[in-house]
Amino acid sequence: KSPVQFVRFGLCPTARAMATQLPSDVQLKQKDIAFLFEIHHKQSQCMEEIQSLKQQLLELDEKIQQERDRLGLTGKPADESEVLDIGRKRFNTDCKKGIEYLVQNGYFKEGGTAKEIARFLFSQTNLAKANIGEYLGEHKPLNLQVLVEFVELHEFVGMDFDAALRAYLWSFRLPGESQKIDRMMEAFAKRYCACNASVFNSSDACYILAFSTIMLNTSLH
Repeated sequence: KSPVQFVRFGLCPTARAMATQLPSDVQLKQKDIAFLFEIHHKQSQCMEEIQSLKQQLLELDEKIQQERDRLGLTGKPADESEVLDIGRKRFNTDCKKGIEYLVQNGYFKEGGTAKEIARFLFSQTNLAKANIGEYLGEHKPLNLQVLVEFVELHEFVGMDFDAALRAYLWSFRLPGESQKIDRMMEAFAKRYCACNASVFNSSDACYILAFSTIMLNTSLH
């Protein structure tokens, strides 16, 4: 039987997905597919453990800070670079708390406006792209405005649609929720059309193509 037939008649959806990505002339035995599934399962377990450890580290950091406050040992970081370093680390563990830390410690000159936060997300190279996507995808007034400002920082003039979309998606990792993807593609479409007025008749047409491209790519992978 082909890999597809092997999986269809006895293995789980994850193994089926892995097997169907193989070339049609590759024949796998059931034990081979089972081995692939085992690796995938271990990878998932490791990712869950990593997320758990990140959360534990964040909680320990908060407890240490609370104890320092109680003992009167709290002092502001020595300089802006120290604030930035701590803020980046916190952002990569919890994006919301990372931004809150930077605001509370005066990193943003204007108090943490949407434009300041957007520039921080766009310009800092050591931020976790998944967390950037998570922050941009939140449906809160500040996050929505940050998304608008973040897209404005991209320059798409003269770029083909596919190249512009790739450049946009390179700056963060898309979240999994379709509603968040929808908002991000809508923001991209408005910006792309503002930079290239003659390519699409309207931003709606650009949005539909962008969203459809993402959904097709998700289905294939």
